Amino acid sequence: MVSQRKKNLIFLTGYMGAGKSTIGRKLAYALKYRFVDTDKALERHFKLKMSQIFETFGETTFRQEEERLIEKMATRNHYIVSTGGGTLTRTETFFTAQRAGFLVYLKAPLEVLFERAIFSQKDRPLINTPNAEETFKNRFKKREPYYIRSDYIVETTNRSSDEVVQEIIHWLQEQPSQ
Repeated sequence: MVSQRKKNLIFLTGYMGAGKSTIGRKLAYALKYRFVDTDKALERHFKLKMSQIFETFGETTFRQEEERLIEKMATRNHYIVSTGGGTLTRTETFFTAQRAGFLVYLKAPLEVLFERAIFSQKDRPLINTPNAEETFKNRFKKREPYYIRSDYIVETTNRSSDEVVQEIIHWLQEQPSQ
């Protein structure tokens, strides 16, 4: 039940290129919350870049550590958590986040996401593959059913990050207090 969850713990979800890190930082600043980017936190944990984590330990180990991080974040208050594109696609991790706070899906069309991802300066090991566009699309199709189960869906296409932040804040203000 939504009203039993913490209104002051927000998990941003969506596919790579959706703007989770950018929106997350701005939203945290606007609300005077702390901000955690799970990918950056895991890079600090492993002391490696994302691609090196995948190469050295594999995706399974990465996802296990990611799950531990979400469990830790679920106990916090006044946080905006920018999750990796696959973070909430594991059932237990999804439900841990959902029980603890609100899930907000930053949505954009697949073509827009792919363009943003390939021109991004971020280390994106799951896009550095042969047939990158096909792999990107297939992975999105597997993940989208999790994203759409979020508490709130906000379209990011052709909108400034400030507009998206204001929409999320407005939605949060409409939610019942604890």
